[in-house]
Amino acid sequence: MDNALFVATRDGHVGDIYDVNATTWAIWLVQRAHSLKAGGWVVESDEAKQRLTFEHLYRWLEGRHSLLHRHYLRDEGTGKVVHRYVLPFKKMKVPPDPQNMFKYRRAARRLSDWIATGSTEEGTQGLAAGIVDQAPPTLVAPPPGAAQREARRTAAWERVVAGSRARSRTLRSVAGETEDARETREMLEAIMQASWSVHNQQQSSSSPPEEDVPAGSDNELEALLERELAEQREQEATDARQPAGGQREVVDGRQGGDHSVQDGDLTREEIEDALDAFERDLDENDHSGDNSM
Repeated sequence: MDNALFVATRDGHVGDIYDVNATTWAIWLVQRAHSLKAGGWVVESDEAKQRLTFEHLYRWLEGRHSLLHRHYLRDEGTGKVVHRYVLPFKKMKVPPDPQNMFKYRRAARRLSDWIATGSTEEGTQGLAAGIVDQAPPTLVAPPPGAAQREARRTAAWERVVAGSRARSRTLRSVAGETEDARETREMLEAIMQASWSVHNQQQSSSSPPEEDVPAGSDNELEALLERELAEQREQEATDARQPAGGQREVVDGRQGGDHSVQDGDLTREEIEDALDAFERDLDENDHSGDNSM
């Protein structure tokens, strides 16, 4: 986006109907991010195809905007509010009328050119051709081992959730701080931990085998899932402490141009999407190790 705005400013661009709006640009950038990760404007399931359509992303943004969450951009040094805003959103007819589709195609093509020409990195890609043409992603067959990877990821997620629930249980029958109560709690907690370890090992051994799985990848995946789950529950606890009224303050920090937005609401679907890149890196590292031998 910075590259595109730089080119527009450098060329003295004057706004016109092909600039469309920020909501449309945001949707195209999300679709571009997926195409870069997938190696093209392609998906591996009908569900993913529907999730990445322009209309679905538009409805999702519409839902987020309806929450009217207030965002406050603060200076990290002074704590002073430098900007207040609500998620910007442009109401429009979706899908567009067929006679107006040429506007979106031309707008997407120009944005793509701005992104590519404004980058200082060689080989920077703009929008995929299918995105420019306002076409849905192409459905392709999943790569070999995808079903096994999905089964491993599902099993890891179930182990993380089950373990989190087991560790979060408290003993209601043994209260107080007497020596007897403390010893009882320690003994029972040790038994629960040992039981959980056995259960975890059994779940790992029952997971379907997959060829070329890097050593320790399951443990790394579970560790990442545990961190995501902990952050999600921490955010849920923070939200629960917010006053009622349908609005929540989200504080952004600014220092040296970086913005750290403290906002949660991660779903399993979002976590799984974030993990795709992680598993691709594992596969690439494994293949590169094989080639070097």
